[in-house]
Amino acid sequence: MISIRHKREKHIVLQVRGDDLENLRLTDLNLHGVDLADRVLTGSTLRDVDLTGADLVRAGLSRTRLSSCAVTRCDLFGSDMRGLVADDTDFSGSDLGQADLSQARLTAVCFYGANLREANLRGATLLGVDLTEALLYGADLAGAVLDEVDLTDAAYDEHTRWPAGFEPRERGAARITNLDSEPVL
Repeated sequence: MISIRHKREKHIVLQVRGDDLENLRLTDLNLHGVDLADRVLTGSTLRDVDLTGADLVRAGLSRTRLSSCAVTRCDLFGSDMRGLVADDTDFSGSDLGQADLSQARLTAVCFYGANLREANLRGATLLGVDLTEALLYGADLAGAVLDEVDLTDAAYDEHTRWPAGFEPRERGAARITNLDSEPVL
């Protein structure tokens, strides 16, 4: 039996039989602030779940489906999100540094102000995704499909990899040549 405790208040918000959290179906839940660090939720489906402020550091979210979820101000640093399918989901202000989102399919997803430093988005499909003010230093978007992506005031550096022929400045992104300097528009 696994008990998922609230991050700050330490009360149990969800109990699951067995040793893992794989292939769960969760709908209309408030898991605000829950501690899921290092947990494996591979293949799970979450619909209308509020994970605001959750700790998902190094969580296993590969092949997970998120629909209409709030994943704002979450710590997803180093999470395995390969093949993630997300639609109408909000990651605003979340830390996805070094997260692996390769082959993810993201539709109408918001990453406003999110940290995607050194994130792997290789081969991902981003449709109508909002990356306004996102930090993309060292992110790998090689081979990604970027359709109707908003990069207004997103920041990237010389280590950021883009799909062949993609011009991030034309979408509003700013290249930072020195983290202590002003952006190059």
